Amino acid sequence: MAVPRILTADELRPTLSILANLDWPIPFDQSPLIITRLGWSMVGRKTVRSTLPVSHQLAFIGELSHELSHIDFWASDTVQDEDKEGVEALKVAFPRMVMAITDCLGFEPTGSLWAIPGVKWDLPTGSRINLPESSDGLFVHMWSPRLAIIERSEIAHGVDPAHVLDDVDY
Repeated sequence: MAVPRILTADELRPTLSILANLDWPIPFDQSPLIITRLGWSMVGRKTVRSTLPVSHQLAFIGELSHELSHIDFWASDTVQDEDKEGVEALKVAFPRMVMAITDCLGFEPTGSLWAIPGVKWDLPTGSRINLPESSDGLFVHMWSPRLAIIERSEIAHGVDPAHVLDDVDY
């Protein structure tokens, strides 16, 4: 396979500008308005088609207590695990994507992701942008302030996401 395409800061800037400045909380039934502002289209209730120039244009939105909780989208082409060249190219591209998002937001990442490798940017709105490391593509997660608060609470209470249901009796 060819080296996967990675979005540039200029390609990300319009999307991140809108997402970073959303006025939270957003009722979930208002999600189509946000998607339209992005220039994207709704495919299903929680599935979106982005217009970003990458191989996998499906994006996803989430709902938590009738509010929009997250918007997730691909910022690179996707690759298969068998494509060693593509997987290696994504490893090399990760720091470039961090720089691109940093350039768009105007500040450095505010920390590492909690349960998986990657970085995060905590925004002044209380929302957060997450960029996990991945071997199949660069996938950006925009979290609502509420979702970010939930994670901070779990961290404060020592919740281990890898073992959160270990003590549940099925």
